[in-house]
Amino acid sequence: MKNNWTGLLIEANPHMFSFKPSVNRNCYAIDCCLGYTNTSLTLTLAGVFFSADAVITAHHRNRINGERINFKNDKTYNNTVTVDCYSLLDVLNVIGTKKVDYLALDVEGAELYILEAIDWNQIDIDVFTIETDQHRDKIMSAMKDHGYKWLTHLQGDDIFSKRRD
Repeated sequence: MKNNWTGLLIEANPHMFSFKPSVNRNCYAIDCCLGYTNTSLTLTLAGVFFSADAVITAHHRNRINGERINFKNDKTYNNTVTVDCYSLLDVLNVIGTKKVDYLALDVEGAELYILEAIDWNQIDIDVFTIETDQHRDKIMSAMKDHGYKWLTHLQGDDIFSKRRD
């Protein structure tokens, strides 16, 4: 608020969306998944952990299974929920912009799926932080192909900035 920043929160897990911060925020918030418009994904839930069944990796399946003891009283554990997906372009059009200064992408293994669905010719994104603990080589290649330079690696995430040369 003090810097007059605006933001957009896209949260696919409806249980986590209900915990979104609402105080001192200048932020749009939408409960959906990013991907291709007019599609949906089924998510397997485990408290704060979840993954889309269509892209779940063994790593995330093991993580969800490993959380069983922590969520034995959680009614959402190992339940599934189907969530509508929209393209990033559609969401940005609704809020009236095609320019993103910073996009943090941490979606429990679906990062590559979302990157593949972005309309790179119509959206201008300056800087990305992307969780790359899965599909890192493919993500690194995709970002390079879309004109981004790699800056650094931080605890499972990689940071990229758009080449402006």
